[in-house]
Amino acid sequence: MSLLNEAKENERSRRMRYLFIGVMVVIVILAFYVQSSFYTKETQQPLVASSLSKKGETEVTMTQEKDNKVYLVSYSVEGKEYHFQTKRYVELDSPITDLTYDDEQRLWMKQDDKWLRLNDKLQVMDSHEKSPSTSFASQYDFQVLDSDDTYLLQLYYNSQLMWSKNFDEKPADVTPLNSKGETWVVVLNNGDANVVK
Repeated sequence: MSLLNEAKENERSRRMRYLFIGVMVVIVILAFYVQSSFYTKETQQPLVASSLSKKGETEVTMTQEKDNKVYLVSYSVEGKEYHFQTKRYVELDSPITDLTYDDEQRLWMKQDDKWLRLNDKLQVMDSHEKSPSTSFASQYDFQVLDSDDTYLLQLYYNSQLMWSKNFDEKPADVTPLNSKGETWVVVLNNGDANVVK
């Protein structure tokens, strides 16, 4: 009888060990899942804005990703060939949802539901709840229509279609390069920027 009890006890402890190991495996898998869902990096959508001075000088600022880091990069745009010269850049600690220049040609970005005004070194000067006044930028809008392998970008100014162009990658944002609206920068979802005339 003692051998039978011992065999039952061994079988019971083996089942308990397997049950314990199974529960531990489930807990470890669950912990990895929870950790990965909490620590997923917020993605930055490509954004672009331009400042058009009365002297004909153009500054373009955009978000760019490099080495899994997101930067806000400011360029001066030179000549009719639209050569982009990097002026300055800063790493963003969290994603921004909007980027614009106001009527006084000051740069603003929207981050965490606040509008932050930046100085020439792309440092935060102050913050506001309300969006800055941007009369020129508010007059244009764009929409993207996708079909098969291409994306059609349609640009509207004062609700009138100005131009449309096909792209292989989906356009994410657009901004003018001159005050006449003849040349534009289109930033695509993959981060590439195209000059459209």
